[in-house]
Amino acid sequence: MEVKGEEQGVVVCPGPNLAYFDKEVSLSEMVRHIYGNGDVLSVRNRPNMFINELKMYVQHLREGIAACGESLTSVQQKKWKTFRDNLYEGIAYYEEMFANTGFFWTEINVINRQLRIIRICLQRSKSRTSGKDDKALKNGFGCRRQPKPFLS
Repeated sequence: MEVKGEEQGVVVCPGPNLAYFDKEVSLSEMVRHIYGNGDVLSVRNRPNMFINELKMYVQHLREGIAACGESLTSVQQKKWKTFRDNLYEGIAYYEEMFANTGFFWTEINVINRQLRIIRICLQRSKSRTSGKDDKALKNGFGCRRQPKPFLS
């Protein structure tokens, strides 16, 4: 596909889910896959992309707070509290979305368990973003122990 005024190169930017595709397929096969009329994946136990995105943001929160050291400034506290509160809103949005669509019905129990784990970990991070010292936050999203892998 020619793009005027730009170097020719990748026209479609692949996302992180590209890791689950291991073969070349035709456009027709990919369209059938996208619309649920075919399957081109060989990996059957693929994590939910929304949960993966949420895990990435929780990891960013954990690393960001840990990078601040032993004491957070009031500006840092406000920044990470807002970030954490936005994650809570995102979880609520995901819970509603998953409940109101039949598309994820085969994995809804696993997804709901994963959302509960993430919510608990965020609750455990609350004291650090409110100015109280919480060294547990540096270990596993604020959880005392690392959560089980999301696919177990």
